[in-house]
Amino acid sequence: MWDLSNASVFRGYSTETLLAKVVEKNFTRLCSTKSIATVNGQFPGPTLYAREGDNVLVKVVNHVNYNVTIHW
Repeated sequence: MWDLSNASVFRGYSTETLLAKVVEKNFTRLCSTKSIATVNGQFPGPTLYAREGDNVLVKVVNHVNYNVTIHW
């Protein structure tokens, strides 16, 4: 879950700034362990909730040793 305690409201709409840290974490599925890129330690990453008119700013910090692509 995102920490929205610092969210602000502007003209009835909210402006939220979220931090997404991309880090490697070991996951085990079906007795096989793999190192995968996660967002804030979660795979799949956390769900973003926004309403029409909301402004959402996501700062992504890549802490893995390779380039990643975030799909929304």
